[in-house]
Amino acid sequence: LLAVYGQEHLHVVAASCQNIAVVCLKQGKRAQAIEMATKAYGINLKVLGPDHPSTRQLKSFLGK
Repeated sequence: LLAVYGQEHLHVVAASCQNIAVVCLKQGKRAQAIEMATKAYGINLKVLGPDHPSTRQLKSFLGK
């Protein structure tokens, strides 16, 4: 999918990273959760902007 949609596709990459972050957090893998959430946040910020609810949710999760 990355070859088709690219590294910063909102619905493929960002959503997947956000879902992986949730799973990692539930497994107690906080560092990996933060890494995935940070990637998702960067894509959301770039594509949707800082005021979008999804971007704000990730920002809150990251404590920014």
